[in-house]
This record gives sequence, C-alpha cells and structure tokens, in this order.
Amino acid sequence: MTTTLTIPFAPYLITYTDVNISINDRKLDPTLFLRDDPIELDVISANGTTAKLKILFWNGINQTDLYLCKSNGAVLYEIPTGEEYKIKPTGYKFSAYLSSEIFNSETIGTIDLDGDARELVRNAVDALNTKLVSLKKEEQNKRKENWIKDGIYPYLNKKKEELTAIEIAQQSVFDIVAVQVEDKLKKFQKSSVESKQFTFKLMAKALEDNPASIQKIIYEVLNLNKEEQEMFASLLDKTSLSSILKSAKVVVDRLAFLDALSDLVFNHKKTLLERDELHKILNNEAWIFDEHFSLSGTEKRLEDALQIHLKLLGRREDESKEPVYINGIKQGRLDLMLHKSVEIRPGYRDFLVVELKRPSQKIDNAVMGQLKGYAQAISNDERFDKQKCKWKLIAISNEFDDVAEMDASTASVRGKIATYGNIELYIMTWSEVLNNAKARLKFYQEQLQFEASDDDIRTYLFEKHEEFLPSSYRDKVVNDGHLEPKVVNK
Repeated sequence: MTTTLTIPFAPYLITYTDVNISINDRKLDPTLFLRDDPIELDVISANGTTAKLKILFWNGINQTDLYLCKSNGAVLYEIPTGEEYKIKPTGYKFSAYLSSEIFNSETIGTIDLDGDARELVRNAVDALNTKLVSLKKEEQNKRKENWIKDGIYPYLNKKKEELTAIEIAQQSVFDIVAVQVEDKLKKFQKSSVESKQFTFKLMAKALEDNPASIQKIIYEVLNLNKEEQEMFASLLDKTSLSSILKSAKVVVDRLAFLDALSDLVFNHKKTLLERDELHKILNNEAWIFDEHFSLSGTEKRLEDALQIHLKLLGRREDESKEPVYINGIKQGRLDLMLHKSVEIRPGYRDFLVVELKRPSQKIDNAVMGQLKGYAQAISNDERFDKQKCKWKLIAISNEFDDVAEMDASTASVRGKIATYGNIELYIMTWSEVLNNAKARLKFYQEQLQFEASDDDIRTYLFEKHEEFLPSSYRDKVVNDGHLEPKVVNK
C-alpha cells in the first residue's frame, strides 16, 4: 500500500522536502526507490508557455506511468497510455509527471475535450520517448566502451569512417542484441573474458552470414517476455536496422555471385559443364535473368514444362500423356525453366524459358533452330490457350557466331531474333546477362558502398555451390590455401 501511494506523491515530496506523509506510522519516502537522479525536461504548450516534465526512475517498482500535475507538482490525474499517448518500451521502470498551470481540479475532468491540453500531453510523450531512447543509446555506448576495454568486442579492425552502410547496420544491431545477452544470460555474466569474446564473435558471424538467425537468439535463447519483445522490436524499429540488414545481405550476396559467375563462365569455360554444373548453380540464382521470374522446374523435357504450364492455368482439355514433338521427330528438353510469379491479370501468365548452352559453345544456326523448334512445339500444341500466355525464350552462351551476331544486332531489340504471336525468341551472351543484372543492382551497391572482394566471391561460391563447381576452379582455390574443401573432388 505504501509503495503504491508513494508514486503519486513522489514529485511533491521530492520538491518539498519539509513535507512528510505517513500511512499507519510508515513514512512515504520515494528516495528509497529511486534508481537515478530525477530528470527534468521543458515541454512547450500550445499557447507558448513552458510546462515541466519530471521523470523518476524506479528500483523495485514495476511501473511506466504518466501523470498530469498542478504547477506545484501535486498529482491530479493518471493519463492512460495507448494509441494516442504511446510510450515506447525501452526496459526502464519510471513514472513521468507533467506539471502545468493549465491543469487544475476544475478542468482535469474534461482534459480529453481540451485541444491545447491534448497537444501538450502529446508533446510531453514525444519528449519522454526521445529521452528514453537517448538514455538507452547512452547505456549501450557505455557497455560498448567496456567491451572494447575488455577486448571482447568483435568489431575492432576498422575506424568508423571506414565502415560501409551495411557494416554500420550490423554493428548497431549487434550492440542492441549484446546488451540483452549480457543482461539476460547469467552464465554469460559469470563466464571468462575468453568465453565472452568467443560468444560475441559467434553472434557477429551469425549476424553477418544470416541476419534472420538473430531472431532465434532474441526469442529462443534470451526467452524474452512479451514486454521485453516489444521493447526489443521498438529499438530495432527506430532505425529499421533489421530490414536494412536483410535487404543488404541479399544485395551483397548477389553482387558477389555476379562476379563469381563471371569468373566461371569466362575463365573456366573449358571445364564448366552445362548440365552438371552451370545449370545446377543457377538453379537457386535464377534472379539474374529477371527479378520478376522465379524458378519453376529444372532438367525438364518440354513435355513436362508444358504440363507445368497447364497446371498453372488450371485447365487442361486433353489429359493424354502423348509426348510433345519438335519438328515431328523428338521430344524437347529444357535446361532451365522459369515462370513469372505474378499473373498479369486473372488467368493470364508470362513465361520465361532459358536454354543454357555450354560456355565454350557459340550460339549459331543450330542453337537458334533449337529455339525455333521449342516455339513451334508450343505454338502447335493444342493443350495451350494461346490467348492467355506469353512466352519469352532465351538461349545463352559466351559468344555468337557471325550469323547469330548479324541477327542479334539487326533486330529491333538487341538479341530478339523472332516473334511468333505471343512467343518471343532471344539470344544473349553471358556478358549481356551479367551486365543487365549488375545494372539493376547498381543503385543499391552505391548506397551500401560495397565492392565484392576475391574472398567474398570465393566464400559465397563455396558456401552455396561447392559441389557444382568445376574441378579446375575448386582445386585452384584450395591449392592456393584460400579455403578448405567440404566435398571430395569430382
């Protein structure tokens, strides 16, 4: 009871130290529960006068309250916090007291109808939230200074001005998570410097390689309650750091992959196998052809591709399993098929078919004839509703022969060699594919100030696609001592 009554009387008793209030011979003494010195802020009211906001931080009192007071600090009313007056969760336990001459016993009951009073309260809540977040940041910076002093902070190699945008975001998120780890994990607090250093290094590595994994640490390792989860989400939301990291990670990985793929198709084209290596690497990297297409099927005969198409349209008049013939002779076989993930409009879809050729094989009349054969099979097959789909077929290799180059360069659009109704045929070089993909990422690359290093490229390829790399590439990287192999050489 005395603790509950201490809160509304606290600012008055702190201001007027000669006043004593006792309940059942027990003196109300707010100083027994104060965590730190009170903080006072000026808040400007609608009429230009200055109100006072006093913040008292508690030890042993689990409260986050806002009170309206007379100018002398006497509490009149507790403001319900919520949609209009929302206090950000930061982990601090406190009571805030807003004192102004516009609050009095006669008007306090109509506070919700007074526009000036409501604006003053909103200004006070904004000032309170700004101060709480600032204090939390100062607390994190002090922790960081101690970690650096103890030698356990994992980011010690670069000066602040040398950091990229993604590195700054990574460190900021790490600092927030590390504070929670230090506070919530008792074993961490009691562990050795070496153990703390190792734990922090693992966290930093997880944040760098897989930002989403940090969420597992937050909710499963730290066992945060609902209020603490809201507090954590609020801190991250303040700078949208979580979103920055997730987006930046995708861009960084893609930039590294483009440089890696360029190395493979140009410097290892004599050993890079189209079916067993190249198309399997691209199986999970199909974004390079178009951001709007997603992978539908790989290593499918044309018949299988058509069956996928029909299922997507949701209608098939002929359920027979008759094979699809190209030029009336043989079944077609697609190396990589992608379909647009969103419909143009209900029932209508765009399809992209990518025919990958071995990098050492030039695109020539035979390859262009193969594309035309696929187009003929699609156009002649009665199972297709030609009015509800649009096809774009692309053959890709390192070079064109003279005939292919002539067809590509004289087309209305570079590389567009033919159009048959809703079917368009293209031939492209890997240089064109890579340059187009890099152009789409250029803006983000500039904002992140990121340039993929040789280590970035090798690490990404080995982590994502080692089993599909040509032996010449894998052996060179391993023999040079850059990386340890994870699979046996093919």
